[in-house]
Amino acid sequence: CPGVEEGGFLPSITSQFADTGDDGPSADVNGGILNLNRSADHPFPVRIDTQAPTGGAIQIVSDNGNRENWVNAEYDFSAGETTPVDGGVGGVETEIEILDDGEVISEDDLENSVTNTRYSLRLSAQDQLGNSTTFSQTASGTDATGPAANSHTLATFGFDSDAPSLSFDGSTASDGDQLVVQAVTAAEIALQSEDVVSGYAPPATGEALMHNLIHITPVAQAPEGFSRDVLFGSTPVTATPFAVAGEGDAFVATPAMVDGTDFPAYVRTPTNLTWSTGAEVNLTDAGYYIYQARVRDKAGNLSDFYSFMVYVNEENDPVLTGLSPASFYAGGQPAVFDAVAQDEVEVVEASMDLRYSSVGRLVYDRNPADGIGETFVDFLELPNSFTFEVDFFLRNIELTDVFGRPTGDLNRPDQVTGRVYNGFGAQVDDNAHTDDYVAGEGISEYFSVPLLSTTVEDGQGFPAGTAAANPLNIGPTDVNDGMASSGSLGFVVLEDQVVVRGVSGQFENPFDQVLLVARYDAGTGELEDDFLEIVGELTPDFDAPFPTRDNGIIRDYTWNWSGTIPDGAEGVHAVGIRLDGGDALATPLFDGEDPGWGAGGVTLVAHLGWDSDDNLFGYVWDETDGEWVYDAVLGSVGFNNTHDIAYNPADGSLYLIGVDETDGTSSERYLYRMDPTTFTVEAQVMALESDDEDRRAMALTFDGAGNLYVFYRDGNIEQVDIDTGSATVMTNIPEIAAGSGSAGGAGLAWNAEDEILIGSFVDQSATEDITVFEVSATGTVTTLWVFDPNTVIGGYCNAQALVYEGGGNFVASSTFGCDHVYRMNPYTETVEVIASPTGTGNTSLTGLALIPATSP
Repeated sequence: CPGVEEGGFLPSITSQFADTGDDGPSADVNGGILNLNRSADHPFPVRIDTQAPTGGAIQIVSDNGNRENWVNAEYDFSAGETTPVDGGVGGVETEIEILDDGEVISEDDLENSVTNTRYSLRLSAQDQLGNSTTFSQTASGTDATGPAANSHTLATFGFDSDAPSLSFDGSTASDGDQLVVQAVTAAEIALQSEDVVSGYAPPATGEALMHNLIHITPVAQAPEGFSRDVLFGSTPVTATPFAVAGEGDAFVATPAMVDGTDFPAYVRTPTNLTWSTGAEVNLTDAGYYIYQARVRDKAGNLSDFYSFMVYVNEENDPVLTGLSPASFYAGGQPAVFDAVAQDEVEVVEASMDLRYSSVGRLVYDRNPADGIGETFVDFLELPNSFTFEVDFFLRNIELTDVFGRPTGDLNRPDQVTGRVYNGFGAQVDDNAHTDDYVAGEGISEYFSVPLLSTTVEDGQGFPAGTAAANPLNIGPTDVNDGMASSGSLGFVVLEDQVVVRGVSGQFENPFDQVLLVARYDAGTGELEDDFLEIVGELTPDFDAPFPTRDNGIIRDYTWNWSGTIPDGAEGVHAVGIRLDGGDALATPLFDGEDPGWGAGGVTLVAHLGWDSDDNLFGYVWDETDGEWVYDAVLGSVGFNNTHDIAYNPADGSLYLIGVDETDGTSSERYLYRMDPTTFTVEAQVMALESDDEDRRAMALTFDGAGNLYVFYRDGNIEQVDIDTGSATVMTNIPEIAAGSGSAGGAGLAWNAEDEILIGSFVDQSATEDITVFEVSATGTVTTLWVFDPNTVIGGYCNAQALVYEGGGNFVASSTFGCDHVYRMNPYTETVEVIASPTGTGNTSLTGLALIPATSP
């Protein structure tokens, strides 16, 4: 239009409209468009649009499982938009605005809300000419308790960005939790979920829970195959603790019902969802089951996927059906025993024992080889074929006598016994090979087969020798000992040590390893039926080949152990192992206590000082009457004019004060060692002489550690080192030195319970009263009791023959014709006569000693 363009003005617009048939966005009056007549001079019409778009809407809808006007951070607000239309030029553009109390905020500013009424939406729309309008949020549903799609009844919304928690039986749920039960009850598989903001869908909708239960059974002849039977469920899930399905695959089938009703039944609280899985209806057969669950809150937040395994036993026991020994077992080598077992579900563990004649059943509780199966993660296999494997086969276990000496009796394994455990029996921590069989507890009965003598390699014993140490007493072993033949050895268990002893210069440690083995009484009275269990390995206290101690007479190799004797055990044995051939030597049973004088089997040895023949005799304890009863003559010292006798608990020998018969001088006395089994003198150990050069030793005793104490005529009480002969004066009793006729009237004993030295004397220069006193470690003398033997005993006695019995009681007699052996307690000041001195009529006792039994 040259005239118009050049004139620089626009034509006026009137209310006249004409329809020229042009194809504009809208050509009617209602479209608000003015379309001028076209002419040859004006080829382009002018169009004017004055109306905004119409028909738009914005709502909260169900987009990702959300409901009831709740959304989460993943919600797509555009899902609830209805785009408006424009009757004019078109090209409508929209923007969704989030309002918080009337103010526009960004989506990033959304925070968890208390209710679903905090926020609202607004939709802004504008056409290409800038005509704009807004649409406020409206409701999209009519039933807040119905399905999610119809539950958004508000023109507002709430925001919840936190996923609900899921817990199983009170514990935080995590994939792979395990439940091993005899039978299932509802309480055992109750679950709960907690959500702190939006909560959960109403129960009738079934939208809060996705779950299923699968029964897993092995496929015969295909140990890596499974049959997965879906017992019930809702949403197919693609993962189990056994495997993960491939893309597009699932382990579960069409959702199922339980007893014809919707599953599950649960009750909603403001923040909690609790339910019983209902699995107990289906978990009625022995087997493996997988329960899988996931919960969703109203905002669409999902909990972590959770699954747990259920192993149901239903009073089922596995059965060990076969046990096959090899044709030959060499000592010190691995040993394998083939076995076959069956179970309704799966055999998981096994245990075995080897029975050694006259010793016991050595238990390998839970096979030390690779496990048979692993509950919940291992592929199932029926039947179960496996092997018992022993890393080191012992071909012989030899016992020592009570003095720690090898007996020479070889005890070979003559039977192997096994048992197996299914998943239920194996999960009980205290189930053991030694337990009695109880039906339905998931443990098999024993299955035993003999081991023929031709199957086991012959063993080699350990060299016998003289007593090395008493294995029933506690204390170090710093004592003299004159071992006999070359290679002989002794074996002792102490409170925290095992000592292997032999002759100095001739003896070498025979053991590569020392084990601590507990004994459990089987109740049959036969040792070979008792169970033996390895409870620890001892630590050598020496640098091989050098011994722990060698004093020129004896050589010790010491092994240290710590811990306590297991509950229920009779005691422990120390078992020395010789690796090159698989031979073992076991000490007598050690129960952790002092033998307890006065118990059955203990011998009270009495010594007649003035006879050379038949001058040692014994008393045994009568449990019925509670007293010492004369038993028999035990042996002969071989010479007379001998004095006190005492038992050394550290080396198991008797020691005697006597004269040297070759010089005939009764005032020069020596220390002799005696064999406590043959009651014969083995060796003259040393001359006894006080610090004041008095040779008249009158009494001796040993403490629990084997330290020697000697009481001399000059009144000195001295501690004597047997190894070196050196002595330390502890104290002096002046009444002994001053007494004119009390040369034989002194005694010594060790109170093992209070660990203190006890002495006695008669001061004949003043009275004939007996004084009992104690000597502390620092030499302090304290008088305990002074009494008149003529009054309380009924005759003259001193207390030179003195030994501690226990419980504050001492057994005593004396030289010079005392007619009684009596028990006295200086702490309670009581005396009672308990025996006549001898069976021969000689009443002059110079010593008493208590020793353990001489046979097991």
